Amino acid sequence: MHTLHNPLLSLPVCRIRIDFTSRQKWEVYGREPLFRGQAGRYIRQSCCPFYDDPGKQCGNCGLSKGCLYLKLFAPPARNHHVAPRPFVPVLGGEDSRHFLEKGEKGSAGLTLFGPAIRHRSLFCEAALSALSIFPLQTGPVRTEKPGGGFFPREEETVSRPLRDWVKKDLQPAACIKLRCISPLRLTGKERSPRDAVRFSVLMQALIRRLRDLKRAFDTDGDMGDSKEIFDKTGQVAVKENHLKWERRRRFSPRQGQDVYLNGFTGTISFSGEMQYFYPLLKAAEIVHIGKGTSSGCGRVMLNAEC
Repeated sequence: MHTLHNPLLSLPVCRIRIDFTSRQKWEVYGREPLFRGQAGRYIRQSCCPFYDDPGKQCGNCGLSKGCLYLKLFAPPARNHHVAPRPFVPVLGGEDSRHFLEKGEKGSAGLTLFGPAIRHRSLFCEAALSALSIFPLQTGPVRTEKPGGGFFPREEETVSRPLRDWVKKDLQPAACIKLRCISPLRLTGKERSPRDAVRFSVLMQALIRRLRDLKRAFDTDGDMGDSKEIFDKTGQVAVKENHLKWERRRRFSPRQGQDVYLNGFTGTISFSGEMQYFYPLLKAAEIVHIGKGTSSGCGRVMLNAEC
């Protein structure tokens, strides 16, 4: 079975985008967590009747089981594992430049899964509210179509399975370059890219990510059999490795202190039977991979020309 037909790629996906123009020279670098946090504040303020009560915590709230904020933005951990968030934020555009000049254009986006798709209007409002703290002139919120373009506003069904988002780019390639735009963490213990980012480890992390999303946000329960995928990873070799371990510092308004987003950035090239893995790797561009995906970490892009 070709990986394009893997049941994990039946996960419904909705993608919204907001184009903007920078009012001044503005640092885009590492802004996704702040974008995410501000959007979360808006959702909580919109959904929680106790938002202004400092003594009321989610853990002891009698409304927590039906709370839309917890369902959409901060689902509680299950079995001591962090539950997957039904969204992935992106800020700054595809070229991953660290700065925008005054008058330069960029974009912000949210990829939605599961219940977030049904409540996308709330996410659209939250995204606009979050962007208002930045020196940006925002445009309208639009819902993307697979293959390019946008859905008309009156369209009700705006989600499409993950395979529809990747098949437009399907092409054979013997070598693929993977670019880590935001910090990539796979195991939590790595420091050396030569040892940590083997292709088998990368695919294990990606399959785990897709299964977590499918288990949480799809209804058919079909996880597929990934044995063939893992068997074939042995036929792929690292051609060039230009990854580096990076510590990205940012200020957290919630914690009132600097925090770090650590991980690998740079590029790594793989050679072998890459056409088999291409659909799954393209899916990684959409769902992100590794730790911290709900803060914009693990954002990767593919280039079929090594």
